[in-house]
Order: sequence, then C-alpha cells, then structure tokens
Amino acid sequence: MNPPKNCIKLLFRRRHYQFILLLLIAFSFSSSLLSQSKIIAKNGVLDLSNWNWKSNGVANLDGEWEFYWNTLYDPSKPGDLTNLHPDYIYVPGFWDSKVPGNTFLKPAFGFATYRLKIICPQNNPSLELKFLTISSAFKLFVNEQELL
Repeated sequence: MNPPKNCIKLLFRRRHYQFILLLLIAFSFSSSLLSQSKIIAKNGVLDLSNWNWKSNGVANLDGEWEFYWNTLYDPSKPGDLTNLHPDYIYVPGFWDSKVPGNTFLKPAFGFATYRLKIICPQNNPSLELKFLTISSAFKLFVNEQELL
C-alpha cells in the first residue's frame, strides 16, 4: 500500500526544513569559530594584547596599514612620519588605487612605506615573523631597529 501524496509532500517538506536548519546551525557555528581566531588591523594598529597564541594560533597581520606614497621610513630621523598624514591601505592587497594620478589598469610603479603598530601581549617576551611572499625589495624595522 502506497502512502497518500499529501503524506509524501509533508515528509519531503519536513526533511527539507531539517536540512536547512542543519545548514544554518553549521554555518553559525563555523562563523563563530572563525571570528574568534581572526583579528584585523584598523587605522594602522593591530591589537594583540588579549591574543591567546595557544587557542587562537598564528595572528595574521591583515587589515588597514598606514601607507605613505613616495616616502621611505628612516628611524634615524626622529618624527620622520609624524608630520605626514597617512593614507590607509588594506594588506594583503595592491597599491594601485592609492597611487596619485594612477588610472584604471595602469601598473603603479614607485616606492612607499607601509607601517603597522602592533600592540603585543605583556606575557610574550619574543615573537616571530613569517613572510609568505613579498614581491619587491623591502626593509623591515621593529622598534626602530632594522631587522631585514
């Protein structure tokens, strides 16, 4: 004996709603996990003061970095960048849109300084930096000292 068509439609709808509910629960759970372990720099500052390296893992330096076009930072000159007004650029990304006079689809050649202030936790005496790709010449300064 076959079940009535109304019963089949009801079972199909119920399973359909259960599947949607399951997807919503999985999505909300995964997005809450991602938001706990992701931190973004804003206005040139990345605050890692409450970062837990054991539970959150590696901290990416993504976000809004200070950007100074046609300027190279020199820590031997006190206040080298303090008199300039920074532009902000999202890292990782391209600087093409931040270069004055650059037009659409035209490569932007030149030089600039990227700067990010990182507020570190008090309990971590030494931290490491890992670079995946840097496609140009660069100098790296940490606490006014040139490292690379």
